[in-house]
Amino acid sequence: MAIIDEIKEQNRKLKDMTFSKKCEYIWGYYKFWILSTIGAIILICIGVHDMRLNLRPVYLQVTVLNSNFVMDDTSTILDDYVAWDQVDTDAYNLHVMTSMNIDENAQDQMSLANMEKMVAMISAKTLNVVIAPKRVINHYIDLDAYADLDEVLPKDLKAELEEKGYQFYYAKYEGMDHEIPIGIYMDHCPYLENQKPDGTFPKTENDADKPIFSITSTTEDFTHSLSFLRMLIEKE
Repeated sequence: MAIIDEIKEQNRKLKDMTFSKKCEYIWGYYKFWILSTIGAIILICIGVHDMRLNLRPVYLQVTVLNSNFVMDDTSTILDDYVAWDQVDTDAYNLHVMTSMNIDENAQDQMSLANMEKMVAMISAKTLNVVIAPKRVINHYIDLDAYADLDEVLPKDLKAELEEKGYQFYYAKYEGMDHEIPIGIYMDHCPYLENQKPDGTFPKTENDADKPIFSITSTTEDFTHSLSFLRMLIEKE
């Protein structure tokens, strides 16, 4: 049957039907095409939405490794920082990732994938702040991954950290003749301890497992990383 004849036949069938019968007939006859069209529209809308999100500038990217939130992401860190720094989340992307776990001595696929992801984020300059056990922080020292805090911290912030009893973590990069501060011990940070009933990180007396705050050396603007640090040490 020619297309024009088929259209005439469909019009003839529909002509004497009630509205509800027409709907039933159209749905039964064109159901596949209707669903396909709706599906295509949904996919296009999702794609446009994701594209618009990806085009927004990144305000801050934080990774919290081996935390108590790996399996249960109930952390309020992201929402607290948005409120603290009054971040316009409609204009900027802001991420605080708490779902990553790394055992630097393990060979399981998840740890290996997360190790590679960390290297990729540091290399691509998309990661600003890392909070992780010292042994995990040490895993990336050979990449010169962390900024020298003597060069980054404003004098007032450094004085505030020292006044509140925070200890700096020192390390030496290849080719250096002296150690530099690349991190801050956060094992007694009230804000992180008050996250969740058990705190952000497992309690430990083992120095290698104590959490360290570091700013990546590939960060181009330290402003937001420093404001995030201020929230951690000033908010309880």
